[in-house]
Amino acid sequence: MVEHIDAGQSTGRDGTSGVPRLVNNRSVKIVDLLIAALSSTANVSVVSQTFSVFAFDALEKHLRRTKSFRLLLPANEPAGSDDEFHVPELTGDDGDRSYRNKLALSATARACADWISRQVQIRSIGQKVPQNLLHVESAAPVSITGSSQLTTSGLQGNRTSVLCLTV
Repeated sequence: MVEHIDAGQSTGRDGTSGVPRLVNNRSVKIVDLLIAALSSTANVSVVSQTFSVFAFDALEKHLRRTKSFRLLLPANEPAGSDDEFHVPELTGDDGDRSYRNKLALSATARACADWISRQVQIRSIGQKVPQNLLHVESAAPVSITGSSQLTTSGLQGNRTSVLCLTV
C-alpha cells in the first residue's frame, strides 16, 4: 500500500514536506544539509564505503557538538593487529590534494582521532557498502542516501545526485 503525502501536511525547513528529493551536490551541497541538521541533540548514523579526515575537518565544529555519532565502515585487510583495520582514502582522494598541500594532515588527524576516541562508535562489516547513508536524527532531521561517501568529495564535490529526505 502506498501512502499519499498531502502537500498541506507539516513541512520541513525547506518546504519539502518530507518528500524525497534529488540533490545534485553542486547547487545544494551535502555538507550544507548536514550542517543544518547537526545540533547538540543530534544522533548521527553513517554507513559509508570510506571516511576521510578532511571530511571530519570540514564538519569538525558541528560534529563535536552532536549527542552521538555511529559510523559503519567495510572491514578491509588489517593494518597491523587484529584490533586495527585499514580505511581506504583516510587521507583523502585525488580531489583532496589541495588539503594535503596545506601540510596540516598531522594536526587534522590528531583532532579526528581525539573526536573518534571520545564520541564515535565505529563498527565494521565484512563486505563492501553498496549504498552510503548519512542519517541525522535531530530537530531538523535529514537522511541522505546515494553515492556520497563521508569524504570531502562526497560531501561537497562529487557530481552524482543523491536522494535526500527532510522531515
